[in-house]
Amino acid sequence: MSRATSEQSHFVIGVALDRGGFHPAAIRSQQALTDNFSITAWEDLVRQAESLGAGFVTLEDAFNDTSRPGLDTSLLASWLAPRTEKIGLIPTLTTTHTEPFHVSKNLATLDYVSHGRAGWQVAVSATEAETLLVGRGRAYDDESSLYAEARDVIEVVRGLWDSWEDDAEVRDVATGRFIDREKLHYVDFEGDFFSIKGPSIVPRPPQGQPLVTIAGTSEEVLNTAVRGADVIFTGTSAPEKLTLLNEKITTLSDQHGRDKNAPLKVVADVYFAVDPDESEALARWQRLNEVQTLNPSQADEVVIGTPEHLSERLDQVKAAGVDGVRLWPAQNQHDLAVIEQHLKSVVEKLQDHPADNNAAPLRARFGLGRPANRYASASSSASAH
Repeated sequence: MSRATSEQSHFVIGVALDRGGFHPAAIRSQQALTDNFSITAWEDLVRQAESLGAGFVTLEDAFNDTSRPGLDTSLLASWLAPRTEKIGLIPTLTTTHTEPFHVSKNLATLDYVSHGRAGWQVAVSATEAETLLVGRGRAYDDESSLYAEARDVIEVVRGLWDSWEDDAEVRDVATGRFIDREKLHYVDFEGDFFSIKGPSIVPRPPQGQPLVTIAGTSEEVLNTAVRGADVIFTGTSAPEKLTLLNEKITTLSDQHGRDKNAPLKVVADVYFAVDPDESEALARWQRLNEVQTLNPSQADEVVIGTPEHLSERLDQVKAAGVDGVRLWPAQNQHDLAVIEQHLKSVVEKLQDHPADNNAAPLRARFGLGRPANRYASASSSASAH
């Protein structure tokens, strides 16, 4: 692998929690539908992932999938934060139909509530149905426009997180002075899709910049990831695909001048359905497919078998030179319970720095430090002159 790496290597294992599970039939049972709207059931799932030793969970969300309804993941994450202790919480927020100011505010709030465990999975809304659903009267017919807007949103959200310097709050009771206004900054962004003045109404988050993630391997996703994200989720665990992806990311990082001391972290997606007995897993998988089938390209990569089969795939993925793995259970409750019982020691062993992977801030688990405030350095230079 030629991709630049940070000074200290970190390998992180996380869990993706979709509604019911990644298999589209997982949500079709009455119990799964009930649990999907039960906040205590979600708490049980996330605490189970935390007990497994996972460094983070992503909470999947979308506007257009009415066949798999669910709770708003940014609000759900804020409810989960005080009910968990160590695990990173990464809700999905679309950039297409959500105002950047609200994205920034919601995620900064989550970072405060979780004491530095917040992340953001960037998504776009590409269908006319989503446009009609929110009533905005706008639609894009190409991926390029969607991700051009996403890049603007990421830039603005990051700017809003920095719009308060770390010591902007004075809190002087005697004089009644709460803020040093010289340490609040306007974003002053004007682009093709929106303009934002700022500053934020929330002080700079505990992490400075909550972790920004994005999923996919298209050219537009890769360009957006290299230019604005901290982590990319690959959608694949095939070692040969991961090798090619690392090479593409290295090339794009050089083209866009990405800081070599802050390389894009690559996390492989591993889909699985496991049981202690392989025949049980195969039979369960067949039952799910009788209700609704996966597309062939995704089905080809699913690990169907025993916890030992999943462990072998995790070893292969780590050897491919990525920075972590995101586990996708076919059925959330069933598959998480199996791997918690049979693979907990494997998860702990695979993660190079368990102390970092199981403590706030979330950025540290990926070997990322707390970034400097862009406006603070500019204002200090100006005051020096």
